[in-house]
Amino acid sequence: MVDRFRRSGKTRRAFCESEGIAKSTLDWWLRNGKRASRKKRVAFRELAVVATRAGADWCMEIVSPQGWTIRSRQALSVEEMARLFREPGC
Repeated sequence: MVDRFRRSGKTRRAFCESEGIAKSTLDWWLRNGKRASRKKRVAFRELAVVATRAGADWCMEIVSPQGWTIRSRQALSVEEMARLFREPGC
């Protein structure tokens, strides 16, 4: 919406009337849109599933491109893995 407004060349009032939105809504997006665009983007990476070495004490091992390793004696749930990957440095 903010991009459309900036490309339109219209005043805020004229743009809001043509879009059928309140001027306060556009004002909010103009103020807060910069903050929302600064959020850290999520990057997805492909993972390779490799069989565990015979005799290993762990059920799963995750090695990151940065070189850190997570080993778990039991399979982690989706929620547990999400919590781990939200940590700084992951």
